[in-house]
Amino acid sequence: MLRHALSSFGESYRYILKDKISLLLAIIPVFIGILLYYFAGVSLFSFFFENGQVYIQDYLGEGTLGKVAEWIVKIVLTIILYYVVNLTFVLIVSVIASPFNDALSARIEKQVKREELPAFDDILQKGLKKFFFTIGTEIKKIVFILVLSAVILLLGFFPILTPLCLVLGAMVLSMEFIDFSWSRHDMSFKSCLSEFRKHILSYTFGGLIFIFIISVPIINLLVPSLGTSYFTILWVKNNEHRSKVTQ
Repeated sequence: MLRHALSSFGESYRYILKDKISLLLAIIPVFIGILLYYFAGVSLFSFFFENGQVYIQDYLGEGTLGKVAEWIVKIVLTIILYYVVNLTFVLIVSVIASPFNDALSARIEKQVKREELPAFDDILQKGLKKFFFTIGTEIKKIVFILVLSAVILLLGFFPILTPLCLVLGAMVLSMEFIDFSWSRHDMSFKSCLSEFRKHILSYTFGGLIFIFIISVPIINLLVPSLGTSYFTILWVKNNEHRSKVTQ
């Protein structure tokens, strides 16, 4: 229901903030991603700038013209790296965060259902057992999303199909997060499709919200954990008839 899609957004960050372990599960992958991109960014910037500097000095010398060219190269590299990070950070962090988000999703579901929350040691033990499976599943999802995104991009060349592209993108994004709940409840592919069709309006609306958030620099760092929390809450509300999750 659409009212569930609206009410779940405020709850999504409140459930994370009120539980220390949920907050920890949400923060850790973002910090890992930031550190990874920082060191990778510094290394790539240094590599390209130092090589570019050699060519500039060979052809333009170390005078004023050479200094201006170096300054321009620095600006261009900074802009390119900014856009590369903005376009890829959410996807890369989604892979890094998948084991954490899997645990976060299970924990959020228990909070919504007012069930007893597992200790951090239990979460860590379960996460380690499922680590490679969860990473593999997330990579498959991202490959699937990239293929569909390419199709959506091609459709986007036709202006009349732009609204359709936006809706399809929202649906694909929502499926990525709902899959944590689907997998945890061992739902078949057919059951997943049936459940999505039944609640397509609320899931698509939620996807549109997060498409907007992804487009906002800095704030989009929160997408992996916030999206996991939001769609877990929404899934629970849409499937209140299901039995309690077993941990």
